[in-house]
Amino acid sequence: APKNSLADPFFSDRKDVTMSTGVQQRKKSDTSSQMEQGVSPEKKGSAPKNSLAGRPRRRRRTPGQPVAREWVLGFGLMMVGVLIAGYFLMSRHEKVQMEHLREDIIHDKVEPMSQEWEEKLATLEEERDLLKKEVAESAQFKESKTQLEEQIHQVEDIREKQEHDIQHLIDYKRQMQRNIELLSKTELLEKFGPGPHHVEINLAFDPDFPKGDDSDGDTGRIIIEMAPAEEMPHTVYWFLEQVNRTLYDGCSFHRNAGHVLQGGPAPNFLSPPEPKLNRRFVDAGFHSVLFQEYSSNFPHKKYTLGFAGRPGGPDFYISTMDNSILHGPGGQTNYEDSAEADPCFAKVVDGFNVVDRMLLSPVKPGNYRAMVKNVAITSMKIVLYESKEEDKEEKDEVEEENVKEEVIESSTKEEKLSKEEKEEIAEEAESKSKDEKNEIVDSGSKRKKKVIDEDSESKLEKKLAADAKQKEAAAEAAERKLEKDSSDLGEVLKIRAKKKKGAKRRRAGQP
Repeated sequence: APKNSLADPFFSDRKDVTMSTGVQQRKKSDTSSQMEQGVSPEKKGSAPKNSLAGRPRRRRRTPGQPVAREWVLGFGLMMVGVLIAGYFLMSRHEKVQMEHLREDIIHDKVEPMSQEWEEKLATLEEERDLLKKEVAESAQFKESKTQLEEQIHQVEDIREKQEHDIQHLIDYKRQMQRNIELLSKTELLEKFGPGPHHVEINLAFDPDFPKGDDSDGDTGRIIIEMAPAEEMPHTVYWFLEQVNRTLYDGCSFHRNAGHVLQGGPAPNFLSPPEPKLNRRFVDAGFHSVLFQEYSSNFPHKKYTLGFAGRPGGPDFYISTMDNSILHGPGGQTNYEDSAEADPCFAKVVDGFNVVDRMLLSPVKPGNYRAMVKNVAITSMKIVLYESKEEDKEEKDEVEEENVKEEVIESSTKEEKLSKEEKEEIAEEAESKSKDEKNEIVDSGSKRKKKVIDEDSESKLEKKLAADAKQKEAAAEAAERKLEKDSSDLGEVLKIRAKKKKGAKRRRAGQP
């Protein structure tokens, strides 16, 4: 047994047990010795129990006498028991200490580690959930991407088909326009001749209307020359038909926009109540042109006529300045197709003073700039016109002004005026008459005046000669082309005749 085994209560208890066991064994040995001597333990004299008189004396062990066998056996068993008990107690004590040590290790190290690992595990689980969610979203995104790609392919196919259809419609539109021009040219030549065609516009001014310097009282007359049939066949034919059907009689010039004077189906001081002027164009089938015809060879210069609106008509306007950009291709951006232009179909050849007088008209408040007193169009008719010398001079002056404007534009490239000088010249030019305009232009600079005088004379001579040649060539070309196209126009004329017959039948009420 270990040295400190006596301090352990378990070993102290075992010692008491061992001592009591030794006393009991001695009593048993005394009792057995008395029985061998034939003396009953109960009848052993009258000596008291605690007296030593009647007891046999122990034999003293002599040296060399062997120890009792029983005592050695008991002591050996006792020692074996003590060893076994000590072994079990030691193993139990070690187990208890190991258990305490294990608990301490668990408490000090394992629990924090397990807590940390649990937190890490929770974080990993959250990350796993997020990854699962991202994987699901990625799969969904891939699926949606695939669907979108399919939709994009479908849209691209649809767009390509639409572009093909649009191109087909554009080609069809151009073909229709060519057919319309061909039919219009045929009708124009058959009905009104090869031209040049002239129209007389007779006007009546209100008595309170401002008077110009060259005014002829309360009436006025403007002669316009139509564009060549090769340049604007449909629009020229359309306007001549409107004039021939007296659709503009009773209409008015009703708007003074500054850059244009607009006329059309609007009442005036001579109109009856509720004239329904616009209705007559609709009923006649000549309200608006069939398409926006335009030729770059006949632009919107000063004193030219063009159709207003989209599609153009029945309102028309006289340009009081160069509107080639404003009313040319791309100038009218407020319409659906900004690339289209207003049809320009005629120019003023006589009555410039009447046009200038209409520019003096006061306007009503607002952006539309309607005239306070409309100028009545008493009649419009197709006439045979031969220009007089005065008219030629006036026409030459207008052309000279246009040439001068072109020369001014070219000369300003070499010598640019300041913005303030340009604005002053423009303001003075708008406020004064034609003669004063020429003086202002001539007073710009001496160098500029020389360029204008030299270039204007040469350009004017070239332009007049070119115009004369162009008219002769146009007449000859019209005759040649008419003969050449007669074979192709046979079917067109048949269709036209059928249409006329159908129209007559409808008027007569026949099916």
